[in-house]
Parts: sequence; structure tokens; C-alpha cells
Amino acid sequence: MNEDDELFDEQDEGYIHISYSTLMKLKYIFIIIAIVIEIFAFVLFGTYLFNFELGFNILFALLGLIIGILFNLIFVAIWFALKKDAIKTEQEEIALEITSKLNDIISLNIDELDEYTVYVSDDENELYKTITGNRKDEINDDNEEIEDFNVRLYIKENVMNFMISPNNEIEVLRQVNVDKIEIFSISFDQIKYFVREGDKQLVSNVHGNDISVGGAIIGGLLAGTAGAIIGGHREITTDILSIDERRCMLYYSKTADTKCLIIDYDAYLLLQKYIPEKNPINAIALKTDTKSLDYAEEIEKFHKLYLNGIITEQEFLSKKQELLSKNK
Repeated sequence: MNEDDELFDEQDEGYIHISYSTLMKLKYIFIIIAIVIEIFAFVLFGTYLFNFELGFNILFALLGLIIGILFNLIFVAIWFALKKDAIKTEQEEIALEITSKLNDIISLNIDELDEYTVYVSDDENELYKTITGNRKDEINDDNEEIEDFNVRLYIKENVMNFMISPNNEIEVLRQVNVDKIEIFSISFDQIKYFVREGDKQLVSNVHGNDISVGGAIIGGLLAGTAGAIIGGHREITTDILSIDERRCMLYYSKTADTKCLIIDYDAYLLLQKYIPEKNPINAIALKTDTKSLDYAEEIEKFHKLYLNGIITEQEFLSKKQELLSKNK
């Protein structure tokens, strides 16, 4: 939203809200009002409702201070309600602008495109700056920490086309320069290879098996000592949590340098469909003998060494090529 937005905007629901930028400008006024309320309540009650002839009573002044705090709690609740509404409205407005702009650029309905999550690392800077129209040196503005962001992706004529998704958190959407957003494209020819990293795990989370004092008291009243023992233990329950840490590591080169995009696992499945030959594991897995599978495991080991910084990218690529050559 622009700084010269209207002070108040009409909503379809029929009420008036304050824009986020205006609300931030009024923040210090809210703080001053809160301090004034406290001082006024302190003096008002401390002097017996401005009856100065009776002197000043510190206990009544403290009572006034407490009442002032209660008023300010209501005041703060109103502030956060206004802030939440302003952020929601700002998010919806930016998302609408992005959707309209992208629909004009690609002549497609962006809402029908699949969405993926990109995890931020240094190599995502090029992608991020292009799709947000933010050409600054830093990957984010105002020192707001961004761990990941959502993109929409479509593949046409062997080219992957990334664009910013309107379905992003407000911290990301505020970075977007709608007039300058572009599509970030990577052709299949520019993709060196892609691999899967991480695993999907099932974790058991056990609850209970601890002593409940309340249960022990009630059980003891109902059934004596045995009831206390029984009532003092809660029922054991087990939750199975699914933790998916799988990622797609996409290595590409649009210039002399090789860069990496870290995308969610769904992108790995998509690439497996379009360019399975770019996955070094697939190239070996096409041969089913034991020796070939050993080569596949070796490549995975060297790739992990590269990710951990133990070997260089050139060393990994060289070793991969060596293993692939042996497998021919």
C-alpha cells in the first residue's frame, strides 16, 4: 500500500477501518494517551476526585492507577483489533494487485496454478528479487526475517516459470513492487540436476503416565488407598506425528555459476515427471544390478558431503561423472 493511502477506507461489510500505514503513524499518539490516562487516574483518585482540601492519599492513588491500567487494557485490545484488521485488509489488497498484474503478464488464471514453497538461502536471492520486483541488495527489506515464501509455477515448452504467489504472509507481500514484478524462468537445458534431500518420519508422542494430584484425591475419597493409586495416574495416549523434511534441491546454471533452489517435495515429484534423466539416481536406477545400486548410493554420499561443505561442488560433479562413467 502506498504511503498516501486514504486515512480511512470504506469496506464492503459497511464499516470503516484505519489503514495500516496510518495506524503505525498514530502509534505514538496511542502511547501518549495511555500515559495520560494513568497520570490522570493516579491524580484523580489520590486527591479524592480532585478534592485537594482533603490532601493526597497514596492508597487511593494506587487504586486509581489500577483502574487506569484496566482502562488501558481495553485501549490496547482495541489497538490490536484495529491492527489485525488493517493487516488483513492490506494483505488482501496487495494480493489482489499481484493477481491482476500476473494475470496480465502470463494470460493465465494464476489461481489455477500449483503452489510451491521456496526455502530461503543465498541462492534464492536472484529468484526472490525477480518475482517480487525488489531489486535491492538484501533479500528482504526492513530487516524482516523471511524463512520461506510461496511461488506459483507453470511449465510451458520445457521452461519452468516461477512467480510470486498472492498467498504469502504480509512480511513477504510488503516486499513486492507490483509494477516491477517479473517471471523467473529456468529452462530444462539450464537445469544441471535435481535430487531429493531429507526424509519423512513418524514420531510417537506419548501423553499421560504422570501422577495427577487431583485424580488421586478424588480416587482416594471414592475408593480409599487403591482409588488414590488408580485415580492418580492418567490414561496413556499416543499421538503419531508426521514430520516431512523432504526437499527438492534444484541445481541450475543461467550463467557461469551453478545455483541451487530449495523447493518443497512436490516440486521433486513434478521434475521426476518431466525430466527424470536430470536426476542422477534415476540414471543409475535404470540398471537394476547390484553394482549400479552401489553407484547410486555412492553419489548420494558424495552429494551429502558437498552439502555439508566437506567437498566442493566441482569435486562432487567430478566424482558423480566418474561413477556414471563406470556404470556405462
